[in-house]
Amino acid sequence: MSSDRDILIERLENELYSRDKFLKDARESIDRLLSERERDRESLIRLERRVTELERRVANMKSGYDGVMRELLDQKSLIHAQKRAAQPNSDDRSDVGPRSDNIIVADDSDDAAPLTQRRSPDDESEIIEI
Repeated sequence: MSSDRDILIERLENELYSRDKFLKDARESIDRLLSERERDRESLIRLERRVTELERRVANMKSGYDGVMRELLDQKSLIHAQKRAAQPNSDDRSDVGPRSDNIIVADDSDDAAPLTQRRSPDDESEIIEI
């Protein structure tokens, strides 16, 4: 009986050893997964910061672009006005019909007024608000 008991104890020790080894491997695997998850979380935080910074830079670039486009429109209107001022007076162009000016207004808002308004020469003394 003693030999049967020794064999049983040996089997139980082997089973205990294999379960301890399994638990140790499982703990190492879990630790590895947790550290990998922590690295991934840190990477996501860094990526989110980079995306936020890029969004801020794009917004700044858009703002600068809008300013440049407004300045360009302003310069174009000044050039157009100078060209009109340099043209001969309407007295020299008596064979041409009545004069009508097109005023182009740029507005970024959604509720902007119509872009083109026509004026007759008699309406020049009136002030048009847009």
